[in-house]
Amino acid sequence: MLPPTLFNKGSIPILDRGISFAARRHQVLVHNIANSDTPFYKVRDLPVDEFHKLLRRSIEERDRRPVPVFRFEGSSRILPTSLGGVAARPLEPGRQGILKHDENTFRVETEMAKLAQNTGMYNTLTQILGHQYDLIQSAIRERVA
Repeated sequence: MLPPTLFNKGSIPILDRGISFAARRHQVLVHNIANSDTPFYKVRDLPVDEFHKLLRRSIEERDRRPVPVFRFEGSSRILPTSLGGVAARPLEPGRQGILKHDENTFRVETEMAKLAQNTGMYNTLTQILGHQYDLIQSAIRERVA
């Protein structure tokens, strides 16, 4: 049987948290796009900077421990889930510049740029995670064969 910390060390738990956050952000951004013509709709987003700070802090704390096990500590808006992901609540819409005549704050250029950036991040993280699992699989095959 594998040690219980196998998937709590290295980059795997960090990648899991990043993928989970990017997937949740994708849902929020797509919801914004779906409501582009909804009167009085205010765009939402997840606290990206806050997530990055929490992730950085968790990595630094892991590196200070005698046994470097990753533990993600959340905040009031970003919470770790039992399966290694994160649940995040969208930021409340604040003052967002010029409103359209129907008071909708959606701007296609802004939301599409955020969506493209988030999609790129998600794709990059999933590729790296796939390579990590390939390395584990190779290590297992070498021992068994």
